[in-house]
Amino acid sequence: MVPSYNLLMDMLEGLFKGPLIESLARAAEETSSTLYLVGGYIRDTILGRGRGDQDLDLVVCGDALGLAKSLAQQWGGTIVPLDAGTVRVVMELEEGRYEVDISLLRGSGIEEDLKVRDFTIDSMAIRLYPPEPYLIDPLGGIQDIGQRVVRASSRVVFQEDPLRLLRAIRLSGELGFFIDEGTYKAIREGAQMLSRVAPERVRDELFRILALEPSAPYLRMLDEVDLMVVALPQAAEMKGLRQGPPHQLPLWEHSLRTVERLEALLDGLGDWLPDYAESIKAGLTKRLEGEIDRRSLLKLVGLLHDIGKPQTFQEEPDGKIRFLDHEEVGSGLIEGVLASLRLGRKAISLGVGLVKAHLRPLQLRLAPRVSDRARFRFFRDLGEMAGEVLLLSMADIEATTGEDDPDCLKHKGFVREMLDYYHSSFRRAEEAPLIKGGDLLEAFGLKPGPFISFLLEKVRELQAAGRIKGKEEALEYLRRHMEEWKGTFGSPL
Repeated sequence: MVPSYNLLMDMLEGLFKGPLIESLARAAEETSSTLYLVGGYIRDTILGRGRGDQDLDLVVCGDALGLAKSLAQQWGGTIVPLDAGTVRVVMELEEGRYEVDISLLRGSGIEEDLKVRDFTIDSMAIRLYPPEPYLIDPLGGIQDIGQRVVRASSRVVFQEDPLRLLRAIRLSGELGFFIDEGTYKAIREGAQMLSRVAPERVRDELFRILALEPSAPYLRMLDEVDLMVVALPQAAEMKGLRQGPPHQLPLWEHSLRTVERLEALLDGLGDWLPDYAESIKAGLTKRLEGEIDRRSLLKLVGLLHDIGKPQTFQEEPDGKIRFLDHEEVGSGLIEGVLASLRLGRKAISLGVGLVKAHLRPLQLRLAPRVSDRARFRFFRDLGEMAGEVLLLSMADIEATTGEDDPDCLKHKGFVREMLDYYHSSFRRAEEAPLIKGGDLLEAFGLKPGPFISFLLEKVRELQAAGRIKGKEEALEYLRRHMEEWKGTFGSPL
């Protein structure tokens, strides 16, 4: 709902307050420039979203670079040229990271400039210097905010910058707006233009969509308007591929469903994993690079965890469908996908590991007996991503059979048991080991090397299982078995 006129005027008056805005106005005065605040900050102020002044878009009629230099000098910022007419000032302050984009005025006046922006709800301005607290709204942005609609500003906005195709979907999700019918049609008709956009820009916008809560409806929207197969060409091969029992859905629908179930599981952590919910959430908020966190990457992997199935599809004479080693094949394919999006080494390594290990929890549960040794090795091998593998496995099974299926409920209990083991046993052995490498050097006169690591792991495994409980007991155990292990490592003395 749009505020009343008087309240709107109060909001606009408020835009002139704050040290950053005031310093911008002073810099404009010093450089004899006319300065306008435009775009999302005005929109969010009207909506009461209150994101602060950490992300500002400005238009200047005058000396843009001089204004940027003055701002950077006052606040200790860095100037980053974006294109011929735009510079960004980046400031790392105690309150966080601030980004101010300063663009030269396009056309003969601010209204012409606003008319060539992307969406009507971002095509509004207010003049900061000389100060004039009146909304400039040539395209009816305030009306579209009231109607909660994302509408393209003109017919050519997507041709000018095809990344706006993704941005329309992302804005719809962030604001809870629907997309105007004509704009939606234009997105579908122009979907192939996205292939002209640099991979880094596609990556950033895609991950902003994945960061939405929930993101699954907007991934479906990307699919409906044919943007998904342009952003992630590998999705084309996954569409329409049949799967046999216990799967109830074709591959691509199963993949979308996996993201839906993953988000539902994460949203309900407090209900089914109350003891571990906070630690899981904290782990998933860790940044991998830039604004990309582990939670968003996990969702992308959830969408592509079965990327290896098209290449491993086999149908037996009896009609049974198999995808042998699809996790191994998929781990190689996901590496290519993430590299093509220009993700860094850490994110790629995590994505590859998740795809490669996504069947491991199910394989472990279906074993005749789940020993403490097998549990220990699961967490040892997977390290920091073990929890994410368990979550992905749970979402995968729910998307396969339905969340009320008895086997699915059994797997949910298994995941809880695995996390119980991790917190009660595995972590204790990792964080407070009974012996250290120096103890082995002193007790047995060994040389530093792989044999030491082997012995320490043996002790940690038994400690986690509760079979040894003190330093002397650990050393005695090693003493009894030392001779039979030495031959594997040559002469470790």
